[in-house]
Amino acid sequence: MTLAFPNPSRSFDETRNAVRFVGHDGMFQIRFFVETGVLTNSHVGKPEAGALEAKCLGAFAECRLPHFI
Repeated sequence: MTLAFPNPSRSFDETRNAVRFVGHDGMFQIRFFVETGVLTNSHVGKPEAGALEAKCLGAFAECRLPHFI
């Protein structure tokens, strides 16, 4: 069964320090998480929480956008 990501919504999970999104395998909804270190330059000092959220959600959207075009 192939994974599909028909729902473009995502959110920032402060507890996990990650971007959360969902996929579907036909019958089931599966939650995925991408940690902030993957979406940001981990060598840079830790930005404020709001700035980190905006940066991570923006980076996630940029990576995902070409797949919808």
